Amino acid sequence: MSARRVAVLAGVALAFAAPASAGERRFGVAVVGDGGEAEDGDASGGGGAAAREAAGSLRADLAARGVALVPPGELRGALEGPLPADDGDAAALARARQRLAAAGDAYAGFQYERALAALELIDRQLIDRQPSPALIALLAERHLLAGLVHEGRGRPADARRSFRTVHHLDPARRSLDAGAYRPQVVSLFAQVVKAQERRASLRVATDPPGGRVWIDGRLAGEAPVSRDDLAAGEHWVVAAAPGRRAHGAMVEVDPDRSDAGLSLALAARSPVERARALRRRIGAAGSERERRASAAELARAAGVDVLVLVRDRGGQVEGAALDARTGALSAWQPVPSARFTRQLAGSPAPPAPAAGAEVEGPDPLIASGPATATVDAAPSWYSTWWGRTLIVAGGVAVGGAVIYAVSAGGDSSYTVGDFCFDGRDC
Repeated sequence: MSARRVAVLAGVALAFAAPASAGERRFGVAVVGDGGEAEDGDASGGGGAAAREAAGSLRADLAARGVALVPPGELRGALEGPLPADDGDAAALARARQRLAAAGDAYAGFQYERALAALELIDRQLIDRQPSPALIALLAERHLLAGLVHEGRGRPADARRSFRTVHHLDPARRSLDAGAYRPQVVSLFAQVVKAQERRASLRVATDPPGGRVWIDGRLAGEAPVSRDDLAAGEHWVVAAAPGRRAHGAMVEVDPDRSDAGLSLALAARSPVERARALRRRIGAAGSERERRASAAELARAAGVDVLVLVRDRGGQVEGAALDARTGALSAWQPVPSARFTRQLAGSPAPPAPAAGAEVEGPDPLIASGPATATVDAAPSWYSTWWGRTLIVAGGVAVGGAVIYAVSAGGDSSYTVGDFCFDGRDC
């Protein structure tokens, strides 16, 4: 008898719990840059002090409305706090250039071992990063300098190996300036370029499969990738996937071997790491479309339904809200302002303007948690009257099926409250 009561109550709870939980939405606030320098000198995409202060006030206002927010902790800090100075590609390239200059000074002073040590530090710093034109150019200069060092040490075989890598990274560089390099170096580089006729094969896999693969800075496709047209010698291979750390390696391919293969394990990034990287990407975005796509990825990483972006642009703090369900990003508005509040919280629209007054275009309204009700897109099916009806009907049907299954073949007489369930009179 008790089991049947539980079955009925479970069916009713299923019918009414789904619509109730479907309306709850989680908010997050992220401080981003706009590619320019903020008031506190942070040009890394992390916004400025004014933007962070506005984000804190905005979050407090949302909390006062009863909205579910990202709880205090590392993730909230990764969304709103200052970004680490050594976390981005720009900072890594700047440090690598300093080490390249130090290696050049050591080479000029015939301190060959010291120069090679500085070059190896550049490899550790850059080899696992996704390619960019600046990074590819710097790696090419790094290997060119390595070739010069090896030639100076009297090791022409190692010099040729480094020069081959330079040519792989920068195929357009087919010779060296005779006015800037010694004749022996110019001749050695020309020999390497001329000998780049033999081709070799390489197969690249990633764990998990499907990572994007770059070979010598050029996109080769999604793993597994097979190439049979690579020039003999050392090649830079790097792979990356959304939500995972990029992984790179230098791999030697030999025309006399057809089984060369490389497997790159792509470790999962923590939500904190992803949030920091995506904030930088949003700050460096060159278009609103790119900014919107990165914001949607950041919302997924943070596990929020609505992500409010706050930035300091030219001394003016602005905000925009992204609805993660639709991917729609609202217009940027000053923060704080009544217009942004209406846009975010779905407050009633202002009175109609007087005749002849300028009318501003409509802004999307982002639905919030229990305290707000307006959305910028068509309501989800489960929040409509017919959607709720279907859910309730489904719950009743499930409950009825359970009751029938339990009661078939036994005493079916039981009551729930004032309701009697029996094949005969109660």
